Amino acid sequence: MQLLLVQRANSGLTIGDTHVYDEPFDFAVDENLCDHLRARAERILGWPLPPVVRRWAGVYAVATDNRLYFSQRIDPDVWLVTGPAGRGMTFAPAIAEETWEAVTT
Repeated sequence: MQLLLVQRANSGLTIGDTHVYDEPFDFAVDENLCDHLRARAERILGWPLPPVVRRWAGVYAVATDNRLYFSQRIDPDVWLVTGPAGRGMTFAPAIAEETWEAVTT
């Protein structure tokens, strides 16, 4: 579980997230984990959160070898970059920098 809090432009909050990486992946949302995450956020913020309006449940792509993400030129003009798993939100600037260096050299 990672507790991420991001205030949106409309003053709402995006809060997350929990992941299970063991295969086979279960697409069901475990409400106990969501309740725990919500309670932790409320303790940090110091007040009850408003009702959940929308919830996303999905699977993040992850590199299956020792790389932190997958990057490969698949055509002279096409690079495939994927697989940072749940690190994408914070890792994206570094991935972009490395990809830019690879594409422009």
